[in-house]
Amino acid sequence: MLKVKQDNPVDPNVLAVLEHMQAVSISLGIRYFMIGARAIDIQLHNVYGLPTFNPTSDTDFAVAVE
Repeated sequence: MLKVKQDNPVDPNVLAVLEHMQAVSISLGIRYFMIGARAIDIQLHNVYGLPTFNPTSDTDFAVAVE
């Protein structure tokens, strides 16, 4: 499992969105995952400490439904 570096935390607003998505997905019994540029930025910048060149302002998710 990848871990966010303590000295390079994820933006608190993004964490709030993720926490909300987690709560909603659990209450509805559905699965989701983050996709798009924000997901890549978090992995590159907050996990590996690499610079990102085109920061994005939106957060995209995919939801699994039957």
